[in-house]
Amino acid sequence: CVFGGAESSFVVRLLCTVPCFFANIFLFIDSPYKCRAARRLSWWLTARNLVVMLALPTLILTTDPDWEELTDNFQGHSVVCAFCALNIVAYWCLYLFFTCCQRRSRSLYVADLYTACERGSVAALRTAIRG
Repeated sequence: CVFGGAESSFVVRLLCTVPCFFANIFLFIDSPYKCRAARRLSWWLTARNLVVMLALPTLILTTDPDWEELTDNFQGHSVVCAFCALNIVAYWCLYLFFTCCQRRSRSLYVADLYTACERGSVAALRTAIRG
């Protein structure tokens, strides 16, 4: 890899930042050494998404809009508005389902030595060592 080990360079930060506008890519990091940092970043991205989802409509509705034009826009684009509302609900339902399944699978199964040591479980550590 051209940029191997250069996590502090601008290009690598840019390559990691751009996809985060569209998806929470840190949910899919399962490296034992970077899992805790990825969970922290994932939490902050989720909080940002929630704030944006609540703040933008609030901002639009509180900036003294022309209510006639706003209702005309909603009526003219009712299919798009309904699709957007459905996508918002589907996104949060899938996100909660995915994170709940991920937490349950992590609590039932210790896949590596790092997680076993972090939990302090001797039995899990022996199981991880024996493979």
